[in-house]
Amino acid sequence: MKSKTSKVKDGFGTIMQTFDAEMYLDKKVKLTGYIKSSEVKGWAGMWMRVDDAKGSVSFDNMQDRSIKGTTPWTKYEIVLSVPEKSTTINYGVLLSGGGEVWMDNLSFEVVGNAEEKTGKTRLKAPANANFED
Repeated sequence: MKSKTSKVKDGFGTIMQTFDAEMYLDKKVKLTGYIKSSEVKGWAGMWMRVDDAKGSVSFDNMQDRSIKGTTPWTKYEIVLSVPEKSTTINYGVLLSGGGEVWMDNLSFEVVGNAEEKTGKTRLKAPANANFED
């Protein structure tokens, strides 16, 4: 994926795929892939999102550990839960701002509950409503 800085103002580009979540319901899945970057001016990352009929239930786009600048082939992982009522799993690589990224050997596997999740999960009820914790 390549972006020309002179034409990029805001936004991002992505390459992605969506598939049925049925095989992964009530499980944790790990997306593993290798990414290399060149002159990334904003940020890039592998991403995965799990949706149900109402929208996103878990998501990670690596923004908190983003890829910047020029990097060699590096292994990245995302681990998300797939709740029982999930409908689709979406994944890809994104590039925000100018630069270029390559991806290779993306794969999925079911992992055990001990595997720590990397993304965010939509809350079922308010938590820390006063933002003091």
